[in-house]
Amino acid sequence: MPRAAVATGSVERPRRPLERVAADLRRLARELAMVPGGMPMERRRGLLAAYDDLLVEAAVLLEVPQQLTAVPPEVRELERIRLLGALEAAGLVVTG
Repeated sequence: MPRAAVATGSVERPRRPLERVAADLRRLARELAMVPGGMPMERRRGLLAAYDDLLVEAAVLLEVPQQLTAVPPEVRELERIRLLGALEAAGLVVTG
């Protein structure tokens, strides 16, 4: 194990191909857009957490600055929209 990983306790995960991350983002975006009104709130929160994880993963792959993991929950939607725009500006196709 690399010395830095032992010292910090973190282990880097292998990076997934950007195309795979983009496909997962598109899939989850469609799921979130079609959430029925009676869906339990925990299910919606789970979908949003997975979507946020994918946005952060894409930002790392494209070297786009992000604050999604650092902002408080009440402003997370604004950062989500900003990050999505920045990812699209970097060439990632999320909608479609």
